[in-house]
Amino acid sequence: MGKLWAMFFLSILLVSVMNFYAEVREPDRVDIAEIHEHIRESVKVQGVLTSYVRDPYSDGSDRIDLLLEDEYNVVEIRWTETGMRQSGREDGLPATLPPIGTVVEGVGEVVEWNGKIWIQSQGAGAITYDARWVPDVHVLSLTDLSHSPSTYAGDLITLTGYAGGVIEANITRQTFSLMDSPSYSNADHIISTSMEGRLTETLEAGSKIKLTGWLRWDERSFRWQLQTHATQIDVLWAAGAKRLSWSSDAVFWSYDVGSLVTLEGTSANLSDGWWVMGPGDAGQNKLCLLPAPGDQDGISQDWPGRLVWEEQKIQLCLDHGYDAEFTNPTGGIGEEMVPLGDVVRDPNAYRNQTLNFEGWSTDPISPDYNKGYFADGPDYFTRSTR
Repeated sequence: MGKLWAMFFLSILLVSVMNFYAEVREPDRVDIAEIHEHIRESVKVQGVLTSYVRDPYSDGSDRIDLLLEDEYNVVEIRWTETGMRQSGREDGLPATLPPIGTVVEGVGEVVEWNGKIWIQSQGAGAITYDARWVPDVHVLSLTDLSHSPSTYAGDLITLTGYAGGVIEANITRQTFSLMDSPSYSNADHIISTSMEGRLTETLEAGSKIKLTGWLRWDERSFRWQLQTHATQIDVLWAAGAKRLSWSSDAVFWSYDVGSLVTLEGTSANLSDGWWVMGPGDAGQNKLCLLPAPGDQDGISQDWPGRLVWEEQKIQLCLDHGYDAEFTNPTGGIGEEMVPLGDVVRDPNAYRNQTLNFEGWSTDPISPDYNKGYFADGPDYFTRSTR
């Protein structure tokens, strides 16, 4: 009997030791190039933070998607329950992510699904970094950088300049130019800038900004590029609409495609479409107009809008609030609504028909992903059809 009791206590001790080992054991650190060999295993990786996006699907979740780079290998970390929403943390963990270019460590499970591999991390301590790993920030001008860009390769630099194009809001990834002049034709130095993350408001071309980013060589385009994040951009002065002059050549107008502009003229609804007519009787000074539903013929005023390249007309146009659905309606306004449930029960009965629906959008529709779901209820518990 004594031996049985000894074996019983020994087994309990062994199980306790194994459980303790499982709790305190840190995952093995692996190279990013080798994570495909550790599917469904917990690993630790270290690399340079090249980009990150908070709440990638705009659904209010506490999630950050990060990209870590180790020389020529890149891994995505999907980090949930980050705790970043807390300000002034008392546990010593960071309340914000470090600047782009900082070396960080990530811990999580390697996941493979549908041909994709990523690391799934959870909890406030899943992503860590040391203050010594944050690179020094060089405050430079575009002129200083142009003299010897290779000197600052891989370093964090702070530049002040003017946005060379419109920086759209609510787009996770976009590229724009940073110039030393608000006018493209007068700029002496221009650097390509790649931005991750979303801005809450659109910045017009010519806005003065200060940003901190990571200088790297873009091997695909054979040029230097500054990689930054939306949180690292400070708006010093937001530009408004740029006034166009009829005396300027159309080539100079093309530099402002996509920008908010204003132009003095008179609206004219001619046989070949809408136009903004400039000074002169010959009708040579005119600009294609994409009118708003309420625009009228013969109105002389300053016409604000966005200068766009209209592919169907193969020319520059002023978008004054054009609504394609108003010009070419897809259905009669005010017709009887069709319940979504009826369509779901017999979709073939409604094929090749124009129908009117009313309901709720279940997901945000952003400029870089113009798709979503339509439902018959405002939330998950009240909707029956989506």
